[in-house]
Amino acid sequence: MLGVSFGREEFNMTSKIQPPIRLKYDIEKFVACLSFLAANIKNLDKLKAAKMLYYVDKYHLIRHGRPILGDVYYRLDYGPIPSKSLDVMNEAISPVKFRDLPQENLELLGRYIRVNEAKRHPIFETKREHEFDVLSESEKEALQETVKKYGRHSGGDLIRLTHNEASWLKSEKNGEIDYRLFFDDAKDANREAFDYLESLQEQMDLVFSLSASA
Repeated sequence: MLGVSFGREEFNMTSKIQPPIRLKYDIEKFVACLSFLAANIKNLDKLKAAKMLYYVDKYHLIRHGRPILGDVYYRLDYGPIPSKSLDVMNEAISPVKFRDLPQENLELLGRYIRVNEAKRHPIFETKREHEFDVLSESEKEALQETVKKYGRHSGGDLIRLTHNEASWLKSEKNGEIDYRLFFDDAKDANREAFDYLESLQEQMDLVFSLSASA
């Protein structure tokens, strides 16, 4: 039985095994977040971007009950990765036809981000200033605070840090990470945010069932 801790309080996430919570991915918010990170962090390569996005999502999730991106995270050797965002970054760096990503996603990214391949690892750089109107004030705060805390860390540092995260430690190798685990042992997490996350999943399940029966 899996539990989540809030300070000294621990409660069971479920009395039976539940599938990981999945939410709707927001490509516009991903582009806005990557634009902000590229504008505020030198030498932002794919690895560091993936780790920063994880911490941005975690910051917002444990306080407000929802991640910013709505991505699907996986536990890989280099730490947790946002799989949908990683696909877009990979395609921007090295286009491959079989990835079958929506062209409009890449075009949106290309409006704001360029890939500098002059260095050892391709670097994401700001092409033009993003309006950030798709982000709420709490989402902007999550970006600012995450850059302040982790922005100067190297990619290697961030790998080591994420290897200490419960979301990585308690997930299966190469397996999907349950958003519920983002809360585990997070000092700033609150129960209301966790409950709200569960309610979002219930709403998604309802929408799916209604569309399936239509």
